[in-house]
Amino acid sequence: MLDKIKQELIEGSENYLILKNGQIIDRSSEDLTLEFKEDLDLKIIHQIDEDTTINYVVFENVNLKINELIYSLKDVEVTLNIILKDHANCDYTSLRRSNALNIKAKINTYLNESAYLNYKTLNTFESNSVITENFYLEKINALVDIKNVLINSFSKKQDFNINIYHNNKATISNLMNYGIVKNESTLIINSRGLIKEGCSKAEIRQKSKGLLLDEHSTISANPLLEIDNYDVVANHGASIGAIDEAELYYLMSRGLTKDVAEKVIVNGFINPVLALVKEGKFQEYIISWINKNI
Repeated sequence: MLDKIKQELIEGSENYLILKNGQIIDRSSEDLTLEFKEDLDLKIIHQIDEDTTINYVVFENVNLKINELIYSLKDVEVTLNIILKDHANCDYTSLRRSNALNIKAKINTYLNESAYLNYKTLNTFESNSVITENFYLEKINALVDIKNVLINSFSKKQDFNINIYHNNKATISNLMNYGIVKNESTLIINSRGLIKEGCSKAEIRQKSKGLLLDEHSTISANPLLEIDNYDVVANHGASIGAIDEAELYYLMSRGLTKDVAEKVIVNGFINPVLALVKEGKFQEYIISWINKNI
């Protein structure tokens, strides 16, 4: 399995960690751990078949880039904690895939003073699932940008709950969800933003977009803002619709089959996330996996 993972995903002299149930089983360097004290560009690959808790800690002033892949995930409960200390900067991209029956996962992120998290995920579970993402902006000037791509094409019910807590002044969060459903699937996106009393100059923006690929699938987008302070910026929006028939007809008139034309439109729909993934084996793997699931 290790050789297969490396062949599919690791390139040349890349820094990498491979974990089994949260424990490191292979790495490019003996110095690599899940506590990041120096600038680093890193690939992290997970195999998970039992209940697991994982902690990433990014220390002060560190610039960290993570490309993460959940390579295999069984019927389990998983908790991932991402902790950014003062002035830490983390660019985090995660592809989450599973053919389990039921998945429960919770991702908790904690941002301290002037920490920045660029958080991007692509979710292609073949299972009923409940995924909860909690973002805690704990200290002044913390900033998080969140982009989630949620693909449900296996006739399952999937719940995604995104909670953003502004617990200090001048904190900023930007959330963008892209939901795609097919094959009589159900996707529920609950996004909740809270600005505590006393957190002036906080800014919270949320938007969800949904794309229906058949008449029998459903997307429900439920934004909720709880604002307990004046002198803040807060807004949200949601839009859900089917593929534009004119776009589909145009592509098919150029010789594409309906399935291929749909894939082209879907890839354009989620391109704001794909464009942020560095070219190479990881990007190729993501695109291939998405195309298999739509």
